[in-house]
Amino acid sequence: MFSTYKLDAFGKKLKNIRTNNRLTQKNVKEKTGINEDTIRRIENGQVIPKYETLEILSYVYKTDLIGLLKNYRINHSISTYYSEIDKMIVSNESDAIKSLAHQLNKTIIRDHKKYNLINNEELKLLQAFIQATIDYNDPEYENRITIADGLIEALTQSINDFDIKKFDASNYNLLEIRLLMFIGLVNAKARHLETSNKIFEFCLDYLIDNTNNDKETMKIVIKLYFNLSYNHHILDDNLNAYEYSTKGIEYTLSNDLIYCLPQLFARKGIAEYKLNRPENMTSLSNSIRLFRMMGSDKLAELYKKILKDMYNIVINE
Repeated sequence: MFSTYKLDAFGKKLKNIRTNNRLTQKNVKEKTGINEDTIRRIENGQVIPKYETLEILSYVYKTDLIGLLKNYRINHSISTYYSEIDKMIVSNESDAIKSLAHQLNKTIIRDHKKYNLINNEELKLLQAFIQATIDYNDPEYENRITIADGLIEALTQSINDFDIKKFDASNYNLLEIRLLMFIGLVNAKARHLETSNKIFEFCLDYLIDNTNNDKETMKIVIKLYFNLSYNHHILDDNLNAYEYSTKGIEYTLSNDLIYCLPQLFARKGIAEYKLNRPENMTSLSNSIRLFRMMGSDKLAELYKKILKDMYNIVINE
């Protein structure tokens, strides 16, 4: 959770509660052992109070200060920022990605200056992700493999002893997994497919083993199935391309989601076509039909064109 707090307003409220209880800062120190300077800084909105500090003060102030602080919180689920960009990537809205990414970056920096952040590392991870997204979708960006450098630097600051050469030796939270996954995507773009697959497979196993059934986590799992299917398609490993797309479809449907489902059916259909399996037309037709159902007519037409131009497959609707 990427959380900011209106600390000035909370501090003023805390001071009012203290004075209403006829307590000076010195009285509070005598009763709790909390330094006067700490109390002053909290009341001036200069620091985010620790949980244990609020717990101790709550007893003296006769108020649930932990609950009160929540009323001064401005929540931005970081997954919301990622999801907005993800939607555009999945929908192939490349023109809108840069604009959105710049706007998010501007908003985050503004909020960071206006409020205090619970976790600066989350901000750095998100900013690294946004910058990587801008660069990755910039057609004039020449050496895309260098995009991974900023992501690696952010992970190095967030994870103790992080080493990209030993990425499977670290523990990750969901934000960090997203960045690691992006490094896999950058490697795929640079045609370092063996490295990319190792990263994607690790991320997939890691999330499935540690899943909390959160929808945002599920979406990442689905994207990993899709990315692995696509990588194996590029390697002309059609059996693995088929298996990963099939597993992705099964996972998506079993969790009552439609995220990336038309793309997964397209990957499955192309793999089936290359494996000379007659059911490929059913999968490809499902893909186009799902695009239509989701209101993605542009993507439906794009996929139909690709199928016709590259494989001489005509989808009749």
